[in-house]
Amino acid sequence: DYEQILRTTLPRAKRVYTINAPAPRGLESEQLAECAAKISDNKIKHIEAKHNVREALSSISRDGVTGRIVVFGSLSFLHEVYEKVIKHSICGIKLTDKNVEMIYG
Repeated sequence: DYEQILRTTLPRAKRVYTINAPAPRGLESEQLAECAAKISDNKIKHIEAKHNVREALSSISRDGVTGRIVVFGSLSFLHEVYEKVIKHSICGIKLTDKNVEMIYG
């Protein structure tokens, strides 16, 4: 249940980047971003909807995000993040398995 995951994780978030779920029945990134804003009572000032992993990673790099990054999603989605960031350092993001936490759900 994505709403419960948001309720649990948003109190610790400083920024939120959402993407479209890859499955045909998946939630649109805009809808997830709106839900995050509502659940956080608009306390998180930076919630950004993106279409895919590459767009989100580019925004994270552009915004100079540092510290721990937590990624939620399906195994295929998490694999894409792993391949693009940790394994190949795409998008100019210098991340390792020490500052990226991936949670399958």
